[in-house]
Amino acid sequence: MVRQSRKRRTTTVKATIDSLDGYTLEELAKKSFLTPSQIQILQLRAEGYIQSEIAKIMNISRSNVSITEKRARQNLEKAINTIRIFEMIAPIVVKVEKGTDLFDIPKMVFDKADKAGIVVEYNAIQLTDMIREKMWKKLRGREVVEEFTVTVLRTGRVVVE
Repeated sequence: MVRQSRKRRTTTVKATIDSLDGYTLEELAKKSFLTPSQIQILQLRAEGYIQSEIAKIMNISRSNVSITEKRARQNLEKAINTIRIFEMIAPIVVKVEKGTDLFDIPKMVFDKADKAGIVVEYNAIQLTDMIREKMWKKLRGREVVEEFTVTVLRTGRVVVE
């Protein structure tokens, strides 16, 4: 019996994202929770490749692709939860009570942010639009019919929930 030797592929897939905010993808990977191989696998999955195809492209086993992808997704979940924790310890929470006029909310938010020395990254119109878009079920016209909270992070970002 004649044994054929398989020619190994050493294909490197070019990253879809070459740079972000002035950093290369490699630089960002060094500062993230993901390894370069995890990023490559997630990128290929986002492009529609199945695990067996990725295994061929990267010249690794399908089970290795599966394990690496699972760990990448776990790392992403940890990163998301870390951000959620940070957002929960935000310095400003404005409780918007039932009966409040929609157009009074930006002033309430800006007043509390000013006292804490935080610059809100939205103007009154943008903030009103954000509230209207996210809390439309809790509004009747301009009136708040069910209470909700507006949280301002240290960065000035606003979370409406």
